[in-house]
Amino acid sequence: MAISYDYPNKEAIDAMGILTKYDKDHGEESGWARSVIDKIQNDISSHTNPRTGMSTWDRGDYSKEELAVYDWYKSDVIEKDHWDKLVENYQGEHKPEDVHYKEAPPSYTPPKDSDFKAPETSTYTGGDNNPNNEMAISTEAIDHLIKQIDTHIVTGEHDGILLKVAKELEGKHMKPGGFAKAEIMRQKIDGVNGQDAGLRGDAIGLLGTLHAALFEIREGLSNMKEEYKKAEDFNAMTSEQLAKTLEDAWSEINALGNYGKTSGTNTGGANTA
Repeated sequence: MAISYDYPNKEAIDAMGILTKYDKDHGEESGWARSVIDKIQNDISSHTNPRTGMSTWDRGDYSKEELAVYDWYKSDVIEKDHWDKLVENYQGEHKPEDVHYKEAPPSYTPPKDSDFKAPETSTYTGGDNNPNNEMAISTEAIDHLIKQIDTHIVTGEHDGILLKVAKELEGKHMKPGGFAKAEIMRQKIDGVNGQDAGLRGDAIGLLGTLHAALFEIREGLSNMKEEYKKAEDFNAMTSEQLAKTLEDAWSEINALGNYGKTSGTNTGGANTA
């Protein structure tokens, strides 16, 4: 299974070599930072009441070096803005792996009792900038699609219906069950540790990546429209230019293949990165 870089998780952190670099920079043995972080996270989990959220974890049980690496990890690694920057730098130096689909996934039909209502859209009926049908691509049609994305799905790089749903999911956590099967179900949905985000985390990552893909499509279409406007003849844009213009969009679309592969697990400890 491909590694997801959309949220902090052990596989991504290890692949990027973040903790290995910390060990080297601070003169520690390889694996020291990971062992300290795991120990503290397990300690916090075992000293936290799952019902009240109250913790009796004592920082005094650790040395200043151990607390330093844990505090750095929380603020400079798994904090969202820092994580996004780390991933951006890493992926800028490493070409993401290609994703090949064996078959298209089945379409999703919302349940009948769902409160979700699909946004109303309009159909493009043609414009007046191509009266003689000389142009294979109509810039008005492209502009229409851009407006549909802007109005109904992606209202900004960091705002839109998909991110709003992801935000709601982030705030939903299943409480521990009182019997074994309920706890197994909770672990499958919420995950059990940083390596397993569970079905909820997988859905959040998918929504975020889908938003990013649609945003990049919107940006690519906008750039493509401008290229056509600058072309000397109607159909001057080459396939290579088109591929380059939509390069970021294809990258995000390929990343969608990283999702929908988890079924959750039922072993492990706290749901932490």
